[in-house]
Amino acid sequence: MDPYLAWFRAEVPDWPAVLDGHEGETYAIVVLDDSTGMDPAQIRSFDLDAVAARFGHVIEVRPIDRREYPVFGFLFVRTPSSDLSELEAILTSDLSEYVRV
Repeated sequence: MDPYLAWFRAEVPDWPAVLDGHEGETYAIVVLDDSTGMDPAQIRSFDLDAVAARFGHVIEVRPIDRREYPVFGFLFVRTPSSDLSELEAILTSDLSEYVRV
């Protein structure tokens, strides 16, 4: 589904059909904002693969050029709704453990 065309055409997805079989799952977009507090000029690289490895089910990884935008990337993940510890951990991380200087 192209969300832009759907919006322009005023099409509404059949959400019950889309979500059928996915009960008890939480889907999230994780924005890996640079919250390290480090000087961006000193950051040589960011280990996006190591961050992704923290999650049980990664749908997609999208790296971003951190010199152009102040984020390291995006993760699209699925996690059990009964255990949101993966999401809670990334929300409290400053991400400095994934930075190489």
